[in-house]
Amino acid sequence: MDGQKKNTNISSQASVNKYGVSGRGVFSLIKELMEANSTASDVLIIKKLNAGINDAFSLVKEKEFKMAEIAFDQISVKIIDSFNQYSFQYYCCELLYLPGYAYLEYKKGKKDEAISLTRKSIEYAIILQSYPSSDNIALYISQMLDNLARLYLVCNEMDEWKEVVLENIHFLANGHCPAHCENFIAPHNFNTNPLRYVMLTGVLNNTILSIVKHKLTAAYKLFDSIALEDASQPLMAQIYNWVKLNRLLTQQKAGSELFETTLNEFLAYKNSEYSDLKILKLFIKSRISKEKVQLYSHRKLIAFV
Repeated sequence: MDGQKKNTNISSQASVNKYGVSGRGVFSLIKELMEANSTASDVLIIKKLNAGINDAFSLVKEKEFKMAEIAFDQISVKIIDSFNQYSFQYYCCELLYLPGYAYLEYKKGKKDEAISLTRKSIEYAIILQSYPSSDNIALYISQMLDNLARLYLVCNEMDEWKEVVLENIHFLANGHCPAHCENFIAPHNFNTNPLRYVMLTGVLNNTILSIVKHKLTAAYKLFDSIALEDASQPLMAQIYNWVKLNRLLTQQKAGSELFETTLNEFLAYKNSEYSDLKILKLFIKSRISKEKVQLYSHRKLIAFV
């Protein structure tokens, strides 16, 4: 059946796991902030610069690295010519520019430079947190932390990778400010921002797919370290169940009634546009299969993905 085919598909999902976010994605996170604190003419300039950043980003994806570098250098000059280097507008431009340029450096094999640029983008984001309409800066920072984690992974800096992943998850789930974001204060309405749940599932998905892609079976224990402080929201309750299932698998306690009860509740959760747990479900099913778990009731898993 079609559902059973999907159960074995997590490796193919991992093969297309992409680094970072496009210029358009970054722009959507700072658009409200930019428009609330800039004149109409400045907004127009920034939008034109961002269009150039998107074009340069596309060149990187097409592996036209020399052309991409020329394009990014030209944009950098235009940013400096357009705005004072200590102005709000300049910092906005840097939030758009740095992720794309970091991606270019990463693709050229200059991973240390990519890490440095990604950390710099977080520093600029923290500067803008005091401006009106800056609520989504927290989500921008989370996206950059996700990028940073994947860079640490490809550099085989496993301790740093684990640290950043957990900081990001606990930031999105519990509102704990990451150690990599000194002087950042989460907005007062962060816990009620529905986009943080979208970002949280995205970070979990990217982490799973990175683990599968790089065959890091030993890294499964990373998920045992996730601590959720509030599972009252429906999606958070199922992420809590997912963490519990991983812990039981690690502890070799999967062949229990508790495990199967939790598993059935987790699999029965209906995915939606804003809370898609498909990758998390595939991962648990994959672990059950690979670790040859004998379910308590010996029933076949129902494919709710």
